[in-house]
Amino acid sequence: MSKYPAKAKKKIIVLQKIADHVYTEKEINAILKSIYEFDYATLRRELIDYGFMKRSNDCTKYWKE
Repeated sequence: MSKYPAKAKKKIIVLQKIADHVYTEKEINAILKSIYEFDYATLRRELIDYGFMKRSNDCTKYWKE
């Protein structure tokens, strides 16, 4: 996928597929860049905002709630 979906339903599908593992920030960035290289930070933020993932206070670990 080279373009991040605009519709919320499609975003949720993409985000759910990502959020089933504990990742380091480097790992999550690499995965997200492969999905949407132009704004992977938005994907990372939305994983947190939509409640699919949590992150440590120092932002070094990301995991599914």
